[in-house]
Amino acid sequence: MKKLLIFFLFFSFLFAYYEKMCTLIPDKIDSFELQGRCEGVDVNSNGIKGSQAVKSFVKNTKKFNIHLLSGMFAMQAGESLGQNLQINTDDVKIEVKDFEGFKSMMSYQKRQKGGDFIILLAPGKVMAVEFNNMKPEEVKEIVKKYLNLNKIKNF
Repeated sequence: MKKLLIFFLFFSFLFAYYEKMCTLIPDKIDSFELQGRCEGVDVNSNGIKGSQAVKSFVKNTKKFNIHLLSGMFAMQAGESLGQNLQINTDDVKIEVKDFEGFKSMMSYQKRQKGGDFIILLAPGKVMAVEFNNMKPEEVKEIVKKYLNLNKIKNF
């Protein structure tokens, strides 16, 4: 997997769409520190295109990564968001429901205190936040306050 990512990153200079996507993720979010720079990849395989951009943030033990996905990268993630759903066990909580007018899925691992928040912005456009040592409500608040979902949707 790592070799495949290196291959895609090496050839990403040919496309550079992900670099434009990077501008949609702020460098400053609350009191979190940006780790490194935005990374990403652009792929064109037999006319099927896809891009991914990601920025990572940290504050003490709290960490999250914001991913913007388009094209073929977003298609698979968007397929998992069907009808509204709620599952709650001792270990995991999963909710599929509307968030700020978009279909979303929050998957939270209670013991690890982390998970994924996926938002289907449009066909072929997804935003995902993977997080550690944070509560789902905290992640949702960050998304509401710092990310312009409509601007990302229309990019």
